[in-house]
Amino acid sequence: MNYNLVSFLFTGDEEGKYRPVGGYNDPDYPMKVEKYMLDHYVDENTNKLRSTIIKIPHHGSETSSTTPFIKAVGAKEGIICAGNRHGLPDESVIKRYENNGCRVWRTDRMDKGKRAAECHGDDTVIITTNGIDYNIRYKNIDPRDAEALERKRREDAKRKRTALVAPEAERKSGKKVPIAGGSAADKEPVLNTLD
Repeated sequence: MNYNLVSFLFTGDEEGKYRPVGGYNDPDYPMKVEKYMLDHYVDENTNKLRSTIIKIPHHGSETSSTTPFIKAVGAKEGIICAGNRHGLPDESVIKRYENNGCRVWRTDRMDKGKRAAECHGDDTVIITTNGIDYNIRYKNIDPRDAEALERKRREDAKRKRTALVAPEAERKSGKKVPIAGGSAADKEPVLNTLD
């Protein structure tokens, strides 16, 4: 999916190699669907796989994400949709993406030690874009991340103070006082002037 300068590659359960026990297993030698995609969408002149963000194939299974495929896509961000079942994602896959400059986001980061029935979407990854820039974040803060929790506490306290000050200032001046930072509706839309 392309939206101006930002692109996404949705890969589903594509595979690039066999499991170690069942056949040839070299992460530098793509096979299966990844070989097909590299053969049909990448050549000397064009690369139709290049994307800003990739949904990492097959829940991060070690049968996916060969090094040539990762390099061809060249993603800056990778999303692994996985829970805490079947040993996914595989650490070797995460390392291959990170070694190629891709930041990895995981939907299972707070699932460790939980039963599968207790893993229900608390690691949602949210991506927003205007087609030029993008923002990516987790919907919820990891409760083990003390620094992020403290930063959120400070931001919430600041918002609360601002919300209390604005009505008082409006009452005294008779004019609407903009809240610091404003809302998305208050901001000018970003226009793309590129063809």
